[in-house]
Amino acid sequence: MSGEKVAVSIYHTYGKGDGEELFDRYIINNTKEERESIFETFGYDDAIDSKEDFINGKIDYFNFDKFGGDWDEPTGGCVLLDTKEELVFCAEDDYKEELAKIDKLFG
Repeated sequence: MSGEKVAVSIYHTYGKGDGEELFDRYIINNTKEERESIFETFGYDDAIDSKEDFINGKIDYFNFDKFGGDWDEPTGGCVLLDTKEELVFCAEDDYKEELAKIDKLFG
């Protein structure tokens, strides 16, 4: 945790953890104060993972449950921190995977 910039990705899940979708993504400085602010801003008192581990940089994610709401509202989700390099790697991997599917489709 050096204060470098990281992306905060907020995912919502539906039902029994199915139907994960990206809800929001923004950039922060990776500091203890910013991490604590994320935890407090979202008010996820129902976090499944350790608040202290997240704030202290031991883990870069936390999962949470949401209670109440209508049938089409999220039942949980997660907050995930990624570096630019990690996001680029994932995007390139997804791209290669999609190209392989297209190549296979056309034989």
